[in-house]
Amino acid sequence: MRYIYLMVFAFCNFALASSNSTEFKLEAFYDTDLYHQQLGLTKTQFDAVNRQLSAVVTQQSSHTIDDAIQITYLENPHAENAIALAAIRYLSSSLIASKSPTPTSLEHSIVALYYLERLEKVATLHTWAHQVRETLGRQVNQVLAYDSLNVNEQLASHTQFHHAFNVQPEQGVDAGNALVESLITDPGNVMTLTLVASSRLWLGSEVSYSDPNTLYYFILTGFYSTRAILLSHEIELQAKQPTSTKKTMRLSSILGGWTTLARRWLAGVHQDTLSRSLIDQEHEQWFSVSPGFHSITLASSYFNEPPRFFKGYGYLMQGLGICNQDLLFRSCGDDPRFSFNRLVFLTTVMDYSIKAGDFDTARNLLGAKFWPDFHWHEWTQGQAQWLLREQNMEQLYTQWNNDDPSDDTPLIIRTNRQWSDNTMTCQTCHQEQNRSWTAEEKERARTPAPSIEFLQFWPEISTSWTGDQSTTLKCDNINSWQSNNVYRAKQQAVYQHALFEAKWWTRNEVPAKSKQYDVWRFVGFCQSGSIK
Repeated sequence: MRYIYLMVFAFCNFALASSNSTEFKLEAFYDTDLYHQQLGLTKTQFDAVNRQLSAVVTQQSSHTIDDAIQITYLENPHAENAIALAAIRYLSSSLIASKSPTPTSLEHSIVALYYLERLEKVATLHTWAHQVRETLGRQVNQVLAYDSLNVNEQLASHTQFHHAFNVQPEQGVDAGNALVESLITDPGNVMTLTLVASSRLWLGSEVSYSDPNTLYYFILTGFYSTRAILLSHEIELQAKQPTSTKKTMRLSSILGGWTTLARRWLAGVHQDTLSRSLIDQEHEQWFSVSPGFHSITLASSYFNEPPRFFKGYGYLMQGLGICNQDLLFRSCGDDPRFSFNRLVFLTTVMDYSIKAGDFDTARNLLGAKFWPDFHWHEWTQGQAQWLLREQNMEQLYTQWNNDDPSDDTPLIIRTNRQWSDNTMTCQTCHQEQNRSWTAEEKERARTPAPSIEFLQFWPEISTSWTGDQSTTLKCDNINSWQSNNVYRAKQQAVYQHALFEAKWWTRNEVPAKSKQYDVWRFVGFCQSGSIK
């Protein structure tokens, strides 16, 4: 058992600043052209939203308006006026309203797209959502259009993020926004895109039990992570070309865990069991890509679900065996980016063993406290949780197996949530705490070789980026855009993982450059079939 390793690329417990920097105010209908001209709302539709806002302010008076809007949606995810209010809140600071691409306007646009999609599913009054979603989707796509793909890691924003992730988590919000700024500057940097996804998953996983901003951050994670998978796959194909000098995105093999965790949580908000099931199947396919990493993300998802508990236990033990066979596999060891992976993995095995009633295995694992190379005495943020298990195994067994989940101590890698599922978290594994690393070790961790350079299998994304199988845009039967091809009205083409439809005859007009009244209509972001 001495060589038990695992990289748990997850996320820490601390209070985070709100995701929204300005307090929302609904202006009078005729004081701005946003509502009736740009969004196409009628006065009747606007008045319904205004009444909803008044009710939210009254019912959620102890919260900021932004938090109150999110809480109202989380508690009523199919209520049309609640969704419409949330959509308009984010549209008011989106690319439609500001025109200028900033981290706030881009990310509020993405969040608005989520609510617009939800609104289309339930709308009886708010029929304006479809056209606005197309317009805003086109603007987001234009901001993220790229000339070429790269994996440049030598950016100050990357360094800033890693420092927050490993040393100063209170800087996480600022570091994440700096990454988004870098993404706007170079949308083709797949590593930046991947770190943005990581940042949003981390921040959403770490807010407190009753903080609704998990929703805000996981919406963003769903968008960025699915896009990161598609662009990582694309650059891998380019790197395989005989004369190519491209590098692959070295974190490709673990992207599946990130995207499925966020989209599964969103599907839980939607009360969509079919989408959750499809996302679980997708997640399990990623296990075959990187068993060491995905054993821990699957174990995190299945611990509190009796029908899947022993499946989660099985994945966990397979990951243990695989990491014991390859001690140098980067996903299986401690390094300056993940100082206490092994202890966190051991504690996860311990938790599963306790819940299964296997106290002998759990007690045997306690010996790791005395193994010098595990650095238990420097693990300041995890020691209390370890000692709780050491001293209270029988009580934990009773808690985890009774019919009252409200008294449960969370799995070591989980944080309780008021809405939907608990979320995966791991400040105890990726923060340095009292562990010291040499300058040479830190430099080696900055740009390591990929654990898996070329993925032999890329699991298909099973739902839309919003976590909904019914809105998944499949582009499998649509050809990629070709500059010399002639396209006539209603003919479609895929360009940079988005679907476009020609309004009239065209040739040699790049779809991503089309504006509202130009030839190409933006249909949506492809989730499958865009890799040709």
